[in-house]
Amino acid sequence: MYNSNFQPSPAAEHVLRTGNILGPDEQPSDMIERVVETAFEAEASFGTDTGRVARLKEEFGALCDQGDVVMSTPVLTNAGRYEDKPLTACTMPPVDLRGDLSNVKSMVDTLHQQGMGTGFNLGDTEDPVAMLSYLNRVAVLGSESGNEDRPVGNMAIIPVRHPKIRQFIDAKKESAHDGSTWKFNISVDVDDAFMRSVANGDPVQLADGTRVRADELFNQISEAAYLSADPGLIFLGRMNDRNPTPGVGTYQTTAPCAEVGLAPGETCQFGYINLGNFTRTSETGIAIDYGRLAATAQMMTRVLDNCLELSLQNYTTPKSEHIMRLKRKIGVGICGVADLLVRMGIPYSSKEAVDKVQDAIGWVNYQTKLASISLAEERGACGAMSLINTSADLPMNRHTAATPLVESLFGALDTEMVSGDQWTALGRAIKTKRQLRNVTTTALPPTGRSSLIIDASTGIEPHFSFTNRNGELNDNIKAYLGSQGISEERFFAVKSQAVEATCHEAAALAACENATAISAEGHLDMASGAQKTIDEAVSKTVNMPASTQPGDIAGIYYKAWEDGMSGITIYREGTHSLQPVKLEDKK
Repeated sequence: MYNSNFQPSPAAEHVLRTGNILGPDEQPSDMIERVVETAFEAEASFGTDTGRVARLKEEFGALCDQGDVVMSTPVLTNAGRYEDKPLTACTMPPVDLRGDLSNVKSMVDTLHQQGMGTGFNLGDTEDPVAMLSYLNRVAVLGSESGNEDRPVGNMAIIPVRHPKIRQFIDAKKESAHDGSTWKFNISVDVDDAFMRSVANGDPVQLADGTRVRADELFNQISEAAYLSADPGLIFLGRMNDRNPTPGVGTYQTTAPCAEVGLAPGETCQFGYINLGNFTRTSETGIAIDYGRLAATAQMMTRVLDNCLELSLQNYTTPKSEHIMRLKRKIGVGICGVADLLVRMGIPYSSKEAVDKVQDAIGWVNYQTKLASISLAEERGACGAMSLINTSADLPMNRHTAATPLVESLFGALDTEMVSGDQWTALGRAIKTKRQLRNVTTTALPPTGRSSLIIDASTGIEPHFSFTNRNGELNDNIKAYLGSQGISEERFFAVKSQAVEATCHEAAALAACENATAISAEGHLDMASGAQKTIDEAVSKTVNMPASTQPGDIAGIYYKAWEDGMSGITIYREGTHSLQPVKLEDKK
């Protein structure tokens, strides 16, 4: 059995205990030990040598103890603690919202109690706002029941041409001020034709034949987002263009934070690599340790495939088991981007930062594909690799299409470690050999509480604050300042403009940007850059100042579409009186 020495910071342990991630009387090291042991239980069924399993446990356990990786909170909460709960973060419940709502409630309650967030498409409902209100009541009551360990999120989407689109857009418009409790994010699914109509001032036809001006609908969306940060935009058509198996099931909604598309019954499971821990000293300064990053990406692919194998036994519906056996979709994600950039002295809002993050994420993606091929050779390919494409419009497996999926997504992408030619060769090898264990391997969730457990910055977000909840300077920023010969007192004096920065200090402190110091375009550039390097989608909030106007939001929403994003969410500073994260620093 692996013996953990994991010792989280007091703030991280607070997250573990208040979030019910730790069991009663459990220590953080106990949690790591049960996660490691559970993560390799599936190895026996694949005939893995016991000596190799022992070595894998030691390697993975060390990564966890060092904060190099962290699993999603459903894994941390459920693994080795609940034998009947999957290690899965979210799903699209395969339910008919036009049928018996008591059955819908029963399934949603069960999924939430298992630790899964849910995504819904309300496009087939006659009154989507009434259905949203019902589902939200179910979620609120479930969260108050005491039967849920994990605070789960939910997503509701409708197409922009729904007859009651205007009512849905405004469903949460007053939520920032009316005292209502919401457990749902909402988004509008828009397509390219609609966005072109917005640009041209053309009308569009709703599903009931009503004609409305596209730009008026778009402005209404922006006005609602200005007031409440909802709705966001989802480009489901683009997400389905990246869907490896549309013939198995088209994406109809997304995970609660829009990082993956979901077909009915489909689930997602995540684990994260803390990029901030993967640096080394080189002749030219601080560099990314790509060798160690490659080995870690391959380890995480194996661990998540193991977690999926265990989850298959505990899904609530046969639909979930069926589609996940076919696809075996996993999501190796990342956190610690802001920490990485500070350690390297690179301003978050610079092109250099976008390029560096693309290099790192692209490398992780490439290595997870190599690992998935190796797993297929050891354990067998996922079921979708044996399906025959009978339709060009809805192929059963785009990895074996005329132009393989990997080539179509990444064949034109040249990064420091992987060329477009290498991606093309990889895609064609997958097509020829049909050896791939997981149809997708990467996604970029927000990482939420998981990153807090290892004191890493969340997802690909910038630092929201220079200080922690106790008012102490962030450790990564403190270390960087020390390397530049800048004291903590001097840092805050310069930041508050109490003293004038020297040329050296000004150049060094350019790398210390928090969310409010970065323009909306800077946030979006990072998100759209990352989108080009992964299988699924990016969960990233575009932070905007309190002075933002609805027209500014419309501009960012439109730019997100132009930049090829799969979705976009904004947050205007001060929208909600209780912001989840402090966006300004005071000393």
